[in-house]
Amino acid sequence: NSNVNLADSTSNEFLLTGVQIEVGDTVTSFEHRSYADELRHCRRYFCKYVGPLNINFVNEHPNNTAGYLHFPFYETMRAAPTVTMGSNVSIGRPQVGVSQKIQSAADIGPNCFNVIGWSGQGSLGSTGDAYYRMSLSEGDANSTISCSAEL
Repeated sequence: NSNVNLADSTSNEFLLTGVQIEVGDTVTSFEHRSYADELRHCRRYFCKYVGPLNINFVNEHPNNTAGYLHFPFYETMRAAPTVTMGSNVSIGRPQVGVSQKIQSAADIGPNCFNVIGWSGQGSLGSTGDAYYRMSLSEGDANSTISCSAEL
């Protein structure tokens, strides 16, 4: 007997793959995408960065509570995303061992964000020209940057 009643138990499963839904009444050939192509399309809506990641930049003054850097997204997103920083994403001056937690991203477009802020966290050390570093630590679940441009 090949008849199966899928509704006779809540533990029944029905698995389906390889289906393409069409709009209208014209059937097209099945669209096969590579994993890389599918990932590229998905990253237009969401991407997540994890460590290890270090981006160096120069800040104008150590008493600033925001810095300018260029953080490009993997792919151009469908719209300017909402950027969420994990609680352990930090900005620091490695040469003096001072760091702060990043609280925000600004100047956000579909291709990148250019400003990070640590408002209220305090300065990053002594005066003079110095390089700064935004860091995400490897293996730290709170050291991530998520960018969402969902519909």
